Order: sequence, then structure tokens, then C-alpha cells
Amino acid sequence: MCAGRISFRHAKSFYQTMSFKEITLKDMAGMTSFTRTSIYNYFQTWKEILLVLMYKEDKRRVEELDAMQNA
Repeated sequence: MCAGRISFRHAKSFYQTMSFKEITLKDMAGMTSFTRTSIYNYFQTWKEILLVLMYKEDKRRVEELDAMQNA
């Protein structure tokens, strides 16, 4: 899945430098080895990519907290 190749940190940099409405799938494609057309095979909008990235980041943080609790 192409969202796996887009890091939360890279996406966050867009949100710090561009307004929410300015970001396009073309911008997101520039961060990956995928073309904009390929990304459309997985996502309809960049907002869907953001949701996947947020989910992955939340999951990673929960796993870190679980590991700390079990240590």
C-alpha cells in the first residue's frame, strides 16, 4: 500500500508549510515512488491518506506504550 511509503513526518511537513486545502495527491506522490495515477488506485483523496497515516501513527504510539507498560 502506498501510504506505507509516506511517513507521518513527511505528511506533517506539508501541513506545516501549506494550508489544508492546498495539498494535492500530486504533492503526496512527490514523496513516494508512486505516480499520482497510482495513488488514485488506492485513495480517492489525500484526506484518506492522512487518515491512514494518523491511524498508523496512533497504532505505533499505542504499541510503544504497551511495551513500556510490559517492561
